[in-house]
Amino acid sequence: MPWLEEDPGSWTVQDSFRDLPYDALTLLENVLDVSHVPFTHHATVGKRESAGPVALELTSSGPEGFTGVWPEGPRQGSLGSQSTVFTGPCLMVHDLQGKGALRFQTVVYATPIRRGQCRLLVRLPFRFGSPWPGRLINLRPEWLQHLANHVVLEDDQLFLHAQERVLEERGGGKALVRACHLATRADTYVRALHDWVSAVGGGPFGEAPLPERLGQTPLLERYESHTRHCRSCRGADRRLAQLRPIAAVIGLLALLGAAWWGPGSAALASLAVALVAGLIWLQAGRWRQQLRAGHPLPPRNR
Repeated sequence: MPWLEEDPGSWTVQDSFRDLPYDALTLLENVLDVSHVPFTHHATVGKRESAGPVALELTSSGPEGFTGVWPEGPRQGSLGSQSTVFTGPCLMVHDLQGKGALRFQTVVYATPIRRGQCRLLVRLPFRFGSPWPGRLINLRPEWLQHLANHVVLEDDQLFLHAQERVLEERGGGKALVRACHLATRADTYVRALHDWVSAVGGGPFGEAPLPERLGQTPLLERYESHTRHCRSCRGADRRLAQLRPIAAVIGLLALLGAAWWGPGSAALASLAVALVAGLIWLQAGRWRQQLRAGHPLPPRNR
């Protein structure tokens, strides 16, 4: 991203990746479809009550890709206008220009691996008028940010995997205009993507069939698709594994100390230490589980 290299000090950038159980074109179609965010991603990065008409405009198109603009922008215009660039075959950038110096981007590389599987490389650059918001964001450990990214991806991971097979039964991408009714301005980018694929790009794997549909457990696994290959998450998993027995020992010793001291302030302090150690033991276990698998129920339905 050349604009990040030109002025690196003004940007806060969060990077992540994950292997996804659907095609790179499905990923591109999904991230280009800005109208689904308030519904599918309600309670993560969207809100149902902020949904409204999405009047997208295509500003250019050609063999290299296309550009577009959403003059109103997300959340009914409260954040500013958003422009989009698709550079074939696999790069998409949403650029949200907020009030003042605020700028937020979503940069997605959709990398084909094999039919029905792709690798998402995502960059989330932020720019604020003050350096303090970026400093506060950077206080959050990278692995916790990755856990939050997983939740957003899993908002629609189950049904995107299934939708591919439904569309293939109807003729696949080449028959999209017959399989889907793309009649609104909210469909502009998705239609432009498929026009580019038909006219210029083609599918990365030709006519290869999709593999057998996966069940819920492999669709929500995180360890092989991310954690094992991520330095931050792999290190956090190791440290959390070391922390749990330490917390258990401290909690047990604190309980023994409370029994030894009997009624009084020393016993209360020991019980407080035991409680904190128990909470640390539980939370470390929850985080280790989240580094391995997602929750089958998305936040919008909890």
